[in-house]
Amino acid sequence: MKLQETIEPIAVKLGEVLSASDVPRQYREMGTRLLDHLRRPVRIVVTGMAESGKSSLINMILSRQVLGGCGEVPLVDVVSGAEDRVHFETEDGNVSVQAGLLVDAQIPDRIVHVKQELSDQALSGQTYCELGLSNDAAANRRLLSVVLQDADIVLWCTSGFGQMERDLWSAVADEIKDHSFLVITKADHQVMWGILSKTIEELEPIVNEEFLGLFPVASLQAMAALTTGPQIVQDLWNSSGGQSLREELDRQIQSGRAADMDMARMIVNQCKVEIPGAQIQTPSPAVNPEITQARQTQAVKSAETGQGGDMDAGKPVARIMADADQILGNIGTEMLGDLDGDHAVDTDAIMTRCIDAVQALSSHLQETDCDDSVVLNAREDAQKSEEMMVLFQLERGEEATLDAIMLLLQLRKEFAAKASA
Repeated sequence: MKLQETIEPIAVKLGEVLSASDVPRQYREMGTRLLDHLRRPVRIVVTGMAESGKSSLINMILSRQVLGGCGEVPLVDVVSGAEDRVHFETEDGNVSVQAGLLVDAQIPDRIVHVKQELSDQALSGQTYCELGLSNDAAANRRLLSVVLQDADIVLWCTSGFGQMERDLWSAVADEIKDHSFLVITKADHQVMWGILSKTIEELEPIVNEEFLGLFPVASLQAMAALTTGPQIVQDLWNSSGGQSLREELDRQIQSGRAADMDMARMIVNQCKVEIPGAQIQTPSPAVNPEITQARQTQAVKSAETGQGGDMDAGKPVARIMADADQILGNIGTEMLGDLDGDHAVDTDAIMTRCIDAVQALSSHLQETDCDDSVVLNAREDAQKSEEMMVLFQLERGEEATLDAIMLLLQLRKEFAAKASA
């Protein structure tokens, strides 16, 4: 089943819930934003300076020769459509349409925007935007500020990420950077010149601070692996770096959509409405508000020693992860209780609960005497989540609070999966 087909029943039911007259204001506001996010495709922006390999990278991701020949057109969108055709928009707003692909099209003069429609069903849940940058720093900043507003994932194509690029990227909002990757395109050239390792080493400190990750990719080599014969040339595809980037993109899309769906399920559950044909995650029973974080941690310790726990003693890792899931569930249910009623939402209070949750989680994982890789990875995830929560707290406001809630939902989803493994 395609991802969008999984999302649609949840989106329909969320829409039905929001149409009810008695939905509390805070659920309606949060749910409306969420519904819009669920129903629009994941938007992946591929940007960088001229001749940085943006079109080749998108072609590689699509596994087809689609883009090319656009010259200095600053904005090219690739979207799902009934058939393959290209829309050309001129400076004066006139639009002309040609059948087929952009790479084969006759490009009119004075084009400022191109939209490529593809009949490929794989695009039904996502769109790609190629944003070309120039040597005009001010114009670049304006473009980035507008186009990246709706970006879910950003791929910045570069050969070395020079000072102008760094200056432009430094002005981008942190919440966008958290879902962005630096892509060293034409990596095969740097391999031949013997400088790729040096380039990566020099960029590593910047990537650690400013991006989610770095991928060296030889796009033309990757396309050869994908299109030379009826089957993928696996060794070539893997060595090109294309496979690693595509897999990471898929992970980002899946995890983002999973977090959105979890949030929708929680709103629907809180409003006491079931989703036919969709699995609903029932929130854990709410804990007594008088139970403090210290008492909760003590309860976890008791479970680990076998007192009052019902997990199989022969599966310590599963027990540890189940207790971690319970911590997130208990505090998450308390947090949802804060949203009940028609009173104004106290975003600071909800943010505090989110921070309490990840701190309780970190304490639990640090205090367990287990060096299994699953637990070690969980500790690292909890630590990173603590750091993210601090950033959300500094940003404040409804958007930051929603990001914090969705981070908790994603953590719980991952921990529940590890507990059942």
